[in-house]
Amino acid sequence: MNELSSPIRGLSTQEVDDLLNGRGAGFARMAELNDYPGPRHVLDLKGQLNLSAEQTQQVQAAFEKMNVEAKRLGREIVDREQRLSIAFADKTIAPAKLQTQTEALAMLYGKLRQTHLQAHLEITPLLSPKQIATYKGVAGK
Repeated sequence: MNELSSPIRGLSTQEVDDLLNGRGAGFARMAELNDYPGPRHVLDLKGQLNLSAEQTQQVQAAFEKMNVEAKRLGREIVDREQRLSIAFADKTIAPAKLQTQTEALAMLYGKLRQTHLQAHLEITPLLSPKQIATYKGVAGK
């Protein structure tokens, strides 16, 4: 779907859905590409990675913490994007309002990226080098 069929012009339906559901949508690609696995993917591959019960519990806790915060930030981003879109649609946008709104969105997107990257950083020490190598091979990262 494109931006025209989205509830928010300027964001695709998929982008809105990703934001509201706490999905990474590439925010942590840097971590993935540098051998810092993501908690959701590690949990999906726990059998192939031979995670212990303790590792599974710790990764699950990190994922849940990240997911709650990512969803909170995502809702706020969607709300602010909607307000910005409406201001453009209604032709009520002014330079000062544009600056304030885009700066607030930039801060929120930065916090969202940090939230996802932090989860990768948090779980990596929980995994053995062998598990990380297996993850890399299985996940194709």
